[in-house]
Amino acid sequence: MEGIYGCMERIEAGIIELQKFKQSDSSSVNDNSANDKLVQDLKVLINENNKQGFEYTEAKIKKFAAAVVQDLNILNNNVKDAKSVIVNAQPSTEILNSLNEIKTSQEQKTDEVKTLVQKLKTTIEDGVHNFKHYRIGFETPFVFWTIVIETMLILGLFTWIIISEKPNQGRIDNDLKYRYIKMKGDASAEQIATLEDIFELNRDTQKIEQMREDVETYEEAVRKQAALAEQARLKEQAAKEQESKAKSIKNKQDNSKVNHNKSKP
Repeated sequence: MEGIYGCMERIEAGIIELQKFKQSDSSSVNDNSANDKLVQDLKVLINENNKQGFEYTEAKIKKFAAAVVQDLNILNNNVKDAKSVIVNAQPSTEILNSLNEIKTSQEQKTDEVKTLVQKLKTTIEDGVHNFKHYRIGFETPFVFWTIVIETMLILGLFTWIIISEKPNQGRIDNDLKYRYIKMKGDASAEQIATLEDIFELNRDTQKIEQMREDVETYEEAVRKQAALAEQARLKEQAAKEQESKAKSIKNKQDNSKVNHNKSKP
């Protein structure tokens, strides 16, 4: 391709040279040998250009023809494959019937789905139209006074619980004092003053809890001791009963022997 363009450029340059000779003085005698040589050069260039153009065109035609032949071969192979598939497949009537059945079934299902969607849409729209909105806010008098009354009731309940707990706490403290004095065995003025200071004047929760633990430990020990004493008493009583029973049996045997001796001649 570059060779063709080069020849064209040289031909164009030769034509320009001929035009220059033609535009020169017409009365003067032209150099015929120079003109002939230039014309011959132009002919050679034109022939060379035609030859190169023909070779280029022929190469392009061959390339295009080869591509067309290749495409035709591929198309021929595809046609053969299609024929073989059609020959090996079921009859066309059965295929068409199956396709029609599938199409009919799909259309029926589509219609059913459309009907259900339409019913659902109608139901939703009816529900939205019939839906009532209720707004609850502090600016509503009923809601405001309801909240105020409930808050006051809750505060009053807490206050009542706290007040009612105080007598119970007093009874619990008095019970612990009594149990503590019972544990000590006496109640001197100094001990009573100490208890009043711990429970009333300068209430010390830590000391109260420690006193509670001591009293509970003492009471548990007393209960165990009482249980052991009761067990010992029961054992002693059982031993006495067994001893009395043994004596009774012994006396009975002795009396029977005496009576037997008296009965002899």
